[in-house]
Amino acid sequence: MTYSLLHVEDTEIIRWVVSDNLGKAFPNLVLYEAVNGAEGLEHCLRGPVDIVVTDKNMPIMDGSQFLAELKKAYLEQGRALPVLVMMSTHYKPEDASKIGVDYCVPKINSIDPLIEMIGKILQRLDAKREKK
Repeated sequence: MTYSLLHVEDTEIIRWVVSDNLGKAFPNLVLYEAVNGAEGLEHCLRGPVDIVVTDKNMPIMDGSQFLAELKKAYLEQGRALPVLVMMSTHYKPEDASKIGVDYCVPKINSIDPLIEMIGKILQRLDAKREKK
């Protein structure tokens, strides 16, 4: 099945590494990019996205503000929220519930934790679609 993922990240090299590696690991995943939360919000409001992976610290609109605005807009429109993933250098598992995201992934020197997490999310999305 095909799914879409929006990656919101202000650092160009990180956007490239994430897109390159996710594209190789999940060839059926349609990848989009935004450089800050405001651009990410605009993208999400134009069309549906299945998964959002966002950085926490960004200029213009940070990850926490972006997710709050996204949730508010989707709720007002009666739309189902995408799966929300926060990438953070200062990662703690309990951060996910504090900031209202589904998952937190450490921003470290390895892309493996993110690939593993996206793989699990895609399996859950498949199972959910098969039930319908």
